[in-house]
Amino acid sequence: MKRFGFFWMMAACIATAALSSCIDTSDETKEVGYTLTEAQQKQCALAVMGNYEGQLLYLKTAAAEKPDTLKQQTWSIANDTVLTIHDFPLSTLAGYANSEKVKTALEEAEPIDIEAHLYYQQLTPSIGFYVAGQPSYLTLHIDDTTTRALLVFYISYAGYYSSGAYWAEARQMQMQLLVAGVYADGSSSSMLTGSPMLVWSQRYE
Repeated sequence: MKRFGFFWMMAACIATAALSSCIDTSDETKEVGYTLTEAQQKQCALAVMGNYEGQLLYLKTAAAEKPDTLKQQTWSIANDTVLTIHDFPLSTLAGYANSEKVKTALEEAEPIDIEAHLYYQQLTPSIGFYVAGQPSYLTLHIDDTTTRALLVFYISYAGYYSSGAYWAEARQMQMQLLVAGVYADGSSSSMLTGSPMLVWSQRYE
């Protein structure tokens, strides 16, 4: 991972900002799986609720040294802690395909919406949260055949987390998702080699 340098360092920084106060032994923390009270979780949800536009950073291949960037990416967060990433470009995963046919299919595939659930872990100095990406169906055209497949995400992998942070004063959000794989219906083998990391970054001007 040394060759990834800045990209992986940025991912580690997001995780640190998001989860720096996850260990909390106070008597006020009684919710299983959380480090915040119910009232604090609601405060976080209200603070981050809204529509966002920013950029998507990703490594085209596992050997890439610098991330590529796609601008005008949008996502929204509802009051019930549901995150929706709109029109996610599956072409960003093409460089990890396990064959040229899958690579072409991902490059030509229609964008999909991704839903995730947010689990808030800290309130200050930034609002930190885990991102539990939900399995998302997609359609690939391989050898003149329509293949239904499932895009799956990790919560954590190799020391990294699907997580995010929101800085209220700066009005800035960053988050990342770890891709576990793309699986055709009925298959237990991923069409991807490796586990791509996707980073969304947003700042209001």
